Order: sequence, then structure tokens, then C-alpha cells
Amino acid sequence: MILCFELVWLIACRADLPPPSGHLGSGGGAPGDISFSIEPEAPLDAAPRALRLRVGGPGALEIDPGSLVFVEGELGEYQLRDLEDGDLSKTLTERLLPLTAFAEAGFVIAIPHAPLSPGVSYALGFPGLERALTVSVDPDAAPALTRVSAGGEGSAHALFCGEGEIDSFEAVEVGLDPGGPAGELLHGSPAGFAQSCVRFEPNAADGTSGAFHAPVAPLPGVLLAQAPIAIGEGAPDSIDVVACEPGEIPFGPGCATVYDDRVRVRAPEAPLLWVVGASGVDAVAVTHEGSSFVVHGLEPSADVSLSVELCTGEGWRAEQVEVHTLPPQAHFVINEVLANAVGEEPEQEWVEIINNGSVAGLLDGVALEDIGGHTPIPPGAGFLEPGGFAVLVGIDFDETSRYDELPASSALLVRALTGLGKNGLSNSGEPLRLVNPEGSVLSRFPSEPKPNKAGKSVARRAPDALDDDPEAFSISDPATPGLPNAQ
Repeated sequence: MILCFELVWLIACRADLPPPSGHLGSGGGAPGDISFSIEPEAPLDAAPRALRLRVGGPGALEIDPGSLVFVEGELGEYQLRDLEDGDLSKTLTERLLPLTAFAEAGFVIAIPHAPLSPGVSYALGFPGLERALTVSVDPDAAPALTRVSAGGEGSAHALFCGEGEIDSFEAVEVGLDPGGPAGELLHGSPAGFAQSCVRFEPNAADGTSGAFHAPVAPLPGVLLAQAPIAIGEGAPDSIDVVACEPGEIPFGPGCATVYDDRVRVRAPEAPLLWVVGASGVDAVAVTHEGSSFVVHGLEPSADVSLSVELCTGEGWRAEQVEVHTLPPQAHFVINEVLANAVGEEPEQEWVEIINNGSVAGLLDGVALEDIGGHTPIPPGAGFLEPGGFAVLVGIDFDETSRYDELPASSALLVRALTGLGKNGLSNSGEPLRLVNPEGSVLSRFPSEPKPNKAGKSVARRAPDALDDDPEAFSISDPATPGLPNAQ
């Protein structure tokens, strides 16, 4: 494949990187007949976070790609001897990182699957090597674009997305390695959204199956994560359309609830990649097993036309969805909970609420519910501004306690007329709900994870993280009542 030969010439071993002394054992040639380099080209002590390692030189012809190992940290003399003997210790086995290795045009190419950590060293080894190849990642290395599953595993279509917008570029012909399908790298989605992403489109569905990798550095300043793209199995044959409930509208094969500046989309069971765009809106989401996602940035009190693109196992499809947004409103969210205080219990427990909306909202009459308990916020609590924090505490909360983190002075401290919940909040975890005066649920908080130590709180990853996303909540140490969560 033409591209592969071009890559070989582009990253041939550099003269300024002396090869480590090494040999291949009997018949393997003399020390120095093996050299190492990385792609994209960089010093071995300032490597990028996604890379390919190349073993070259005359001795590379005798290396079995299947014998290569890659670990975080060092591979010492004893461990290299274990590789030579074919007897890997349990300690070494537990350190092995996922790796694809194959021979190509006189080189052995090793592709670590996971992004590497800044400031950390890694080692590559194989039988017969006297000194392992070590690479150290630049502490200031930029993250690579992360691959987003398109249509579930099994599809050749893929997006690689990052945080910032990527400059537009002309289509680039590439091939997936090793020996995978050819295709093009393009900017964004077919409809022109997903501007922070690079898209791979296969030239044709040729029946190829296996695990393949996109080029690591196909464009100046763009680095692609090297997680394998599994093609040939798992792509859904068909997608069932979700039956919409009262208050929802059809949204592609899913259903959506429309608010003021956002819509919440409930997806079908099949794994799907979504790109939703409009003026000021550019969202990418992956759903599976009926999960949901939220699209922000809509204009309130307006008719909005949304471009809805989906990537399935067969490729991309698009439609327009017309929505009418509601007037601006507050969005109260349970953001952090301390149920197991170091100080007096249940007196020192608290629940943090954030207004994730675009306008101030009245807290009076909003209530916290646990299993069997109902704690209303008393009249006079007042308004919570957009982005503002309120910390709800029980009637006996001690604002001078020295044992737990106290609410920030910038937060609105709301003291209930009773304790929180039925008999305080359960240290072993319990589901919580925030309801409005009419009883409608505003926010839910799960019973897990459970803090394993008093004084630790449970925090939402971000204010707009979904209530039903199990990965949206984690233990916070220290707790941060009235401040952005420490994630």
C-alpha cells in the first residue's frame, strides 16, 4: 500500500538517536544491529501521548512481532531474561499494556492501544534484547483525539474528537493498519458539524474484518489515539425506533424532551453515534442500551431547526428536527452530597444544589426526598442565581464545626426546619430526589458510589451530567460544599 511505504520513509530511524546496544540471541547478529524510532518523530525522552514504536535494522528481520511486550515503567535485566526464557512472572504479566505488533517493510511496528500519560516512562521489550527501549512522555504533551465508536463496534466508520475546534483540511487518503481497509480522513461530520473531530470513511464495504489502527499523525498538529477499530462484528443490523412518551417528540430513532436552552434525547437500545448541530450548537454523543444525552446551547423561546446525524454500521444518515424551545428557566441539580460526616450525625450532613439554568430560580417549596422522607426548603430561602450554589442543611447544622468542610461563604446556606430526610441521610447510600412544589422531579442522585470513609462526599462529574449515568458520580476528597466539584 503506497501510504505505508511513504510512512516508512518519513519516520526512518533518526541519526540523532543512537540505538541501544542489543542483540537477538543466537543467529541474531551483533549488538547495534537493531535501532528504534517513534512516529510521529520526536526525541525518545519527549514522546507524544499517542505513538508508534518502530524496531529497525538488520536484526529486526528475526523478531517475532508476537513476542513484543510494552509496560509502564522499566523492563530490567531479570525481566528481559524472563522474556528470553518464555516464562513471564505474574508481576510482569500484570504490568503488560495492550499492544498491536506487526512486521512491515523491514520494520517491526508496535502500537500501544491506550494514550500514554504525560511525564511517565514506558518500556518495550522482546526476547534476546539486552536493554529495553524506553520512551518518556513529554510532561506538556497535548492529548490525542479520542476515537468515538460509530455505530457500535463492528463499523469501519469512526470519529476522532478533541476539545478544541480543528482547522478545516482537504480529504486525506489513508489506510488502516495492519492491512486494513483504505479510506479518507475528513473534517467533521458529513453535514459540517462535529468541528472538533476528524472522520474516517472507508472507501467501500469490502468484507474486511479484524482490529485495525488509523494513522497516528495524519495531519500537521493532529494526533489520533491508537485504540483499535474493531470491524466486522457487532454492528447492528437494524435500529428499533423508540416509542415516545407524553411530553416527548420524535428525534431520529429516539425521543426528545424540549426545555429552554437544551433538549434531552432518549436513544434506542442499539449503539449509535449522534451529531446534533444548529447555529451555536455542535454536539457529539454515543448512546447504547437506551441511554440518554443532553444537547445544550439552544435559543430559548424560539423555533430551532436541528441537524440530526447518526452513524450506524452502514454509514451516516441525517434528518432535520424542528423544535420550539421554552422560555428561559432555572435548572436545579443535586450536585454533591455529604451523608457520612466526621462530626455529629446527622447534624453535619448536607446536600449541595446548583442552578444549571440560564435564569435565577426560586428555591421556596422545592423539597429533598429520600426513602420515606420529605424535607421542604422553607419559605424565604430566596432565589438561586445561574451557576450559583445552595447548600441545604438540617436545623441543627453547626456552622463552626472543625471536623468537616464547611459551606463556602459565597454559597447560599439553606437551613431546613427539620433534619435532612427521614432520619438523616444513610451512610450506606440511598437514592435522593429534588422535587418542585407540584411534585415533579427536578434532579435525582444515586445510592452509589458509597464513600468508604467519613468526611468524603459523592459528587457529580459536571452539573449537566445525567442522573442515570453511573459514570457521572464519584467520591470527592476533599468535599467541596458551595464550590465547583473537585474532579
